[in-house]
Amino acid sequence: MISLTPEALTDPVFSLLPRAFPGLEWHHAQVVEVPPDGVVLASNESCATQALRVGPRAWGVQFHLEVDSSR
Repeated sequence: MISLTPEALTDPVFSLLPRAFPGLEWHHAQVVEVPPDGVVLASNESCATQALRVGPRAWGVQFHLEVDSSR
């Protein structure tokens, strides 16, 4: 499960998501240091930075958004 951070609750994109949701992941590389103007928006026990925003208009995710229970 991917969980939103408190900062995500006011984010223009991530605030629209449930507080926790399934996500497909299998990455071996991960963000270990967020840029100074970066904000962590989602995490889980496998990866502290599953999603982040840098500045007002750049988002990044390390899990796959396009996967849902119907596939």
